[in-house]
Amino acid sequence: MDEGERSGDELTAALQREVARYVEQGWSVDKHTATSVVLVKTRSPNRLLHAVTAVLGVLTLGGFSRTALGTTAKQYRVISVDETGTVHTQ
Repeated sequence: MDEGERSGDELTAALQREVARYVEQGWSVDKHTATSVVLVKTRSPNRLLHAVTAVLGVLTLGGFSRTALGTTAKQYRVISVDETGTVHTQ
């Protein structure tokens, strides 16, 4: 191991600390490897906005806007740790 490099256990611990921080904020683990994790956060549409667009959609566009605005949105984050233990988030 070169100077500045961390052990596998130290890298895992650094990655787990960062992932735990995101999980506390409502993120879920989608995929993971030894040095990276893909997180996903699903947002449901605002229920009031959904109701209003449903009524307006039926009246104006035959329901098109209700379908377009009623979908859920997903956000993704990739967290990785390099050999020095530095955590990167994308």
